[in-house]
Amino acid sequence: IERTWRIARAIGRLSHGGPAEFMPFLTKFGPLKKDLDERVAMLTTLRALIADAVDRHKETHTSGDESDFVHVFLENMTDDRSEASFRGAAGDLNLRVVMQDLFIAGTETTSTSLLWLVLLLSLHPDVQEKVQREIDAQVPRTQLPSMEHRPRLPYTEAVIKESMRYVSLTPLGLFHCAVRDTDFRGYRIPKGTILFANLHQVHHSPDHWQRPNDFYPEHFLDPDGQLNVPAALIPFSIGKRSCLGESLARMELFLFTAALFQKFTFKLPAGEPVPSLEPAGAVVLSPRPYRILIELRK
Repeated sequence: IERTWRIARAIGRLSHGGPAEFMPFLTKFGPLKKDLDERVAMLTTLRALIADAVDRHKETHTSGDESDFVHVFLENMTDDRSEASFRGAAGDLNLRVVMQDLFIAGTETTSTSLLWLVLLLSLHPDVQEKVQREIDAQVPRTQLPSMEHRPRLPYTEAVIKESMRYVSLTPLGLFHCAVRDTDFRGYRIPKGTILFANLHQVHHSPDHWQRPNDFYPEHFLDPDGQLNVPAALIPFSIGKRSCLGESLARMELFLFTAALFQKFTFKLPAGEPVPSLEPAGAVVLSPRPYRILIELRK
């Protein structure tokens, strides 16, 4: 429990970022230097916990063991191809970096996505009711939704994807760096330049979306009510450097969302101010704290 709590604290602190990510010279000043020092300490803690987990797996690993991700990776580290990136020191480093990425990108983003979904569907009770009706029609109340039900829940899927578009949880994606001098569409990009992809702009462009500034699940439904995903939805970025955990994140979001709205109804407390949709954070956009009523469905 203590290890889990330490990991959660480290991930939460590392995921939100701040001005220093965009203007490193600011770290020379008091408050931002303290903030950076705290996040470096958290990253050091997380890396130590990951190293401990890897070492414990190495101690117990046997040939053919594929019981979890680390054991599968360790098994592939025996690959004798000279070009393989699993081998030796490079393989060990890759394992630790991949685990760090999965922890940081896969924990905070999933929980924050669910916070946004609960808020958005509380603000749009008609959408919440449609989701619940669809789930009730396809999933027996004695069962939890599973991946087998996913193809039969197009509206639920559309709501999840619309929340990804509307919120744009990581508005600038992950930072990238030019590995060599590059010319692109008339622009000179020197080696070492830090690059961002403006995912938020793509997700809110009227060139791609009928109602870009509204929460509108029909963006992802065809005239027959079946799922239709435009290519302009890129919450995990695109290309070879897209999110490592995309398939895992999509699976988690579907299972958690379907289970939550199968069992509960979420409502705004009567007489209280309507929660703001203005996000907080920089690297990951979080909803501001809000109060919600949770009712067990009959």
